[in-house]
Amino acid sequence: MATVRPLGSLGRLRFRAVERDALLRFDETSLGAFTSTRRWSETPNQLAALGVGVPLRGVVMVVHLDGVAHLEGLYVRAAAQGRGFGSSLLEAAAEAASAAGSPSLTVSTYEEVSFNAPWYRQRGFDDLPSSAFGPELAALVAEERAGGLHDDASRVILIRRLD
Repeated sequence: MATVRPLGSLGRLRFRAVERDALLRFDETSLGAFTSTRRWSETPNQLAALGVGVPLRGVVMVVHLDGVAHLEGLYVRAAAQGRGFGSSLLEAAAEAASAAGSPSLTVSTYEEVSFNAPWYRQRGFDDLPSSAFGPELAALVAEERAGGLHDDASRVILIRRLD
């Protein structure tokens, strides 16, 4: 596994640069060009912002929603995909979440995009029914819906138990 490290003081800029590059992969899907509605947050609910690779190949941001860790974003540069950087980031995020006392890790992702929900399911994630959403996760889903993320393709909330 690759070494994962905190993003540090230039984290926002580094995160956005990798995110923009990684989102180019959506051009290959039925969704076409894609722009993230996610925003970098340096708020008290941010649990971790991590990067992998030198030079930087991937990033992940984890926040707390309803007392549970949530992957706000996990991105790997297009040229570095398929080399284990995403898996390294995911495992580091799960370790950070567990160390912070979170019983699980959630993510909002596309159901039918091969490098989204199927990728997470291969790594221990299961569907989380909407009846199990807390108020902050429900608000995130509503925000995504308002931003059009639920219009073109089905979104799904997944959960991985950490205990």
